[in-house]
Parts: sequence; structure tokens; C-alpha cells
Amino acid sequence: MRREAVTYPKWWGKLDYEEQKEYIHDHPGTQLRTTAVRPESSKVKSGTDPITAERYVLTMVHKNNPNGPKMRKTVDMNNKRIFEGAKTLQDIVDKYEDHTGRTMRPMKVVKVREKKKDTAGIPDTSNRDVVLSDKPMVVGNEAQKILFLTEMQGQMSDGMRENRGDGGRQFWDLDWDSVGVGDNIGRKFWAGNDRYNFANKELIDIVGDRMLMKVNLYTQDYLEHLLAFLMLIPYHTSSYVF
Repeated sequence: MRREAVTYPKWWGKLDYEEQKEYIHDHPGTQLRTTAVRPESSKVKSGTDPITAERYVLTMVHKNNPNGPKMRKTVDMNNKRIFEGAKTLQDIVDKYEDHTGRTMRPMKVVKVREKKKDTAGIPDTSNRDVVLSDKPMVVGNEAQKILFLTEMQGQMSDGMRENRGDGGRQFWDLDWDSVGVGDNIGRKFWAGNDRYNFANKELIDIVGDRMLMKVNLYTQDYLEHLLAFLMLIPYHTSSYVF
């Protein structure tokens, strides 16, 4: 059977060889292949080489099962809780192994590589130009931006999580100009905690209608939805709605 030719998007040519490899790694189902010129082999990095990037990909195995499957994890050098004082690649290895050694899953790092570009947030599409945002946080569309700023930020410290005390809210304290809309979905800051389950059914049952109404207020006719929105607010709710 003859395979159809792959159509390469315009932005593909803007990635260098390593960035294309990173994209293919992050999108295992893609038909795209490296087209950039492969650079000449450079000096193999050692543990004494300095840290030159904000993020690294660690390949590791479980210390209790060294012959088991290898796992990969992207780590952020801004995470001072783990990497405070790290200056070399060996420091990354030592500090991460020390961190996991205090858990039920101690890991042994077998490889460290620089995470050059966050290609996981770039969609595999060839029918349009990709929109990239340089904001600290990027979401996929305007509705997501509205919901993050008017609902999800509050849920990180109020409501179901008000007694958790994880301190995560302070890292997500962004304003309208700090949240972008684009295809490079993600964030450029250490979040403290990023395991919030906003799809929790108990939460959606309480705030789902309110979330839909907020999106309608911002994206459609304001006056048409204002009265219906106000009817959803309990009598004793704080006057600070947004």
C-alpha cells in the first residue's frame, strides 16, 4: 500500500534538529520526521558540566528494580525545594535522588538531557499557523482564560481546598495580562502544586453552572446573561464576584 506524503506545517522549518527530535518524542503518533540538518557531534557532557537550562529530562529506574522499565520526568531548576544550590548536572542527579530517597519510590537517575523547547504543547497540525504566546501561562482558548482567572484561582485556596494549606495559590496568582492564549499551552514558572482536579464531579455539581455563565458573560451579550448569573449567587456570597 502506498503511503500518502506527509504535509509539513510552516513552523516545522523554524525548529532546529534537536527541537524537531523533541517534538517527535513528545508526539509519538506524529508522521513528521526530522528535516533539519543534524549538527556535528559535540562533546559528551559530564557531571561536572554547568547547568545551562531551566528544565532537564531525567531518565531513571527504580532503585529497588534497576532492570525494570525506564521512566522519564521533566524537572524545573526553579523548584528550589529540590534543586536549591544546584550548579552542575551531577548536582541535579544527586539532589533528585536524595529527594526520591525520602519517598516510597527511590529512583536512580541514569541520564540527564536538556529540555530545549516545550513541544508537548504544540499541536500536530498542518492546516494553519501555530499561535505562540510569550506570557507566563498559556491556555488553549479565551474561555479557559476566563475560567482560570474568575473561578479556578479561587478554587485553589477556597472551597474544597481551603484547609489543605499547601500554599499553592500564591504561585498561580496571575492577572489578565499574565495569561496568554495560544498553542504552546503550559507555564513558565514553578507552581508549588499543580495537582488540582478541576474535573471532580462534586466540584462541577456546585460550580459548573456558574462557570458556564461566566464564560457567557465575557464572550457573549453581557446584559443578556447578567440577570441569570446573579440569580445563581447565594444570598450570603461575598460581593467580590470576580
